[in-house]
Amino acid sequence: MARKGENIFHRKDGRWEARYVKGYKLDGKCQYGYLYGKTYQEVKTKRIQYLLNADIQKKKKSKVNVLFRDKAELWLNKQKFSVKLSTYSYYMSVVYNHLLPELGNLLLNDIDEEVIYSFINQKILSHKLKKSTLHEIVGILKQILQFSNIYIKIRLPKLDKKEIKTLSKEQKEILETYISDHLNDITIGILLSLYTGLRLGEVCALKWQDIDFNLGVVTVKKTVSRVKNLDKEISSKTKLILTSAKTENSIRIIPINRSLLKLLKFYKMKYNKLDSNFILSSTNQFMDPRNYYNQFKKILKSCHLESFNYHSLRHTFATNCIKEGLDPKSLSEILGHSDIKITLAFYVHPNIESKKQFINQEDFCPIFLRQNSSHN
Repeated sequence: MARKGENIFHRKDGRWEARYVKGYKLDGKCQYGYLYGKTYQEVKTKRIQYLLNADIQKKKKSKVNVLFRDKAELWLNKQKFSVKLSTYSYYMSVVYNHLLPELGNLLLNDIDEEVIYSFINQKILSHKLKKSTLHEIVGILKQILQFSNIYIKIRLPKLDKKEIKTLSKEQKEILETYISDHLNDITIGILLSLYTGLRLGEVCALKWQDIDFNLGVVTVKKTVSRVKNLDKEISSKTKLILTSAKTENSIRIIPINRSLLKLLKFYKMKYNKLDSNFILSSTNQFMDPRNYYNQFKKILKSCHLESFNYHSLRHTFATNCIKEGLDPKSLSEILGHSDIKITLAFYVHPNIESKKQFINQEDFCPIFLRQNSSHN
């Protein structure tokens, strides 16, 4: 009799028999294969092992006639409904500009470690890509392969640690002096980024209604992004969109310094800004981040300052927060980082002066030198 519907039987000769479906006859009926063992457990283990191997072989055979291109486009189609438009647009750019031209016509089961490293070397030689860009391209390739049940370990060159460029105290004062003499929509935005750590796209998306003058906070929930234009009837390759903030953590509430809050309130009342107006444009139309970045560069030039990246304002804010004693967890939330490790890696590294100050404490000096050191 069969044990628990598993197609395992105890035969009259004392052996155990396991049946499995190995195919189908022309009339549609099952064609069985048979396995034998001395015990129930032995034959059950044989049956499971056989079915597992058969399943693996079946998957391998099913991949033979599938092109990487087909799986990549299938993966893209799935992402379309699970990620932001800006992210999907970036995925499309990587797939169609980097992956498909070189891997698109390969069969999936022909893609192995050797093929992938050859692809990576070709990218390094033929494109002047940043290491971070190469990591992103390979990351998307791995996602597509895993979507296809292919798992290959890929080692890439380690990313260089990004240099955090910040404004010195003197440079910051020069910029702030210029802003006080040229107070307008553009400079107000710069001031906000310098004292709240807003990203370029976030400040472009900011409206006056996002500032709560009673609570003294600004709520960040939107960003302006430039994405690939998917509408084939429109000639422009890209378009601007107002979308939800970069990540779930990017939607956040940031306190504003009291003095800065008074200035913002004064400016809003003086120029009759409506709550629905964008802060940078004084209208109901947001500003292009690219145009705003160019305006920022012109201001730096007018101040005779070196050409800082706009993101340097955010770095300057974060660095000053740590310097003044703000804990990394709170700073991480203010910046909208998805992981506190990002904050720790980028900003929590005391400079040489703070290290000297710590080492020069009395406890780090031999006792017989303490009296003498106090006179020096």
